[in-house]
Amino acid sequence: EAKEDGTDVLSAEEQLLIRMLFTGRFSAESDRLFQDISADEEASMVQDAYVSWFAYLSLTENQELTEAVSDYIGKTLKKRRLNGYCEIAWLKAFCENNIAGEEEMAEQILQKYLFSGKYFDFYQKLPVSMKRKYLLSGTYVIQYVHRPGERLSVCVKSRKEELQEVLRGIYSMRVLFFEGDRVAYEIVDENGEWLDANVLSCEECEEDLRDTRYGKICAMPEN
Repeated sequence: EAKEDGTDVLSAEEQLLIRMLFTGRFSAESDRLFQDISADEEASMVQDAYVSWFAYLSLTENQELTEAVSDYIGKTLKKRRLNGYCEIAWLKAFCENNIAGEEEMAEQILQKYLFSGKYFDFYQKLPVSMKRKYLLSGTYVIQYVHRPGERLSVCVKSRKEELQEVLRGIYSMRVLFFEGDRVAYEIVDENGEWLDANVLSCEECEEDLRDTRYGKICAMPEN
């Protein structure tokens, strides 16, 4: 009602959003509050904290970014830096939602992490043009969320390889699969304690990649 009466409620909305961030409990109105304070440049620290929290949830709990959060991250990254969770969560949203007109920024973020040897499981959803350019055909990623600073390993049959902590608390390893490949794996901690198990499989090569070297290898008959 105060807002409808023309009363300045920006500071109250900002304080309410801060309280939500502090407690980790968000109401259905949180995005509206976030959008209301977005016009206030002095509130950028609160806005950055808000989008960082939901970027983290996107990567660790597979929670989809809301349009308000995705838009804020995209616009802000064109002006200044944000943390790695925001960059990667935005790139994930780009892949999953086919955000039009943002291919240049998506490629810049992809380059930054690829050139650092950091892979994420949503790379499979990248546009075919980017898979071709960065030789990501057949690239699958084993990814696991755990306590930061741990040494985790992937066990496949008798082979054991260490996972890389690509972002704080997010571990991954790249594997190259060909058509029909299927691999069961386990993830263990540094003491050999079991953490998780799963199966990765490549049913068939994407049709748009058939003419690549990877696609031609997939098409080769088995001996």
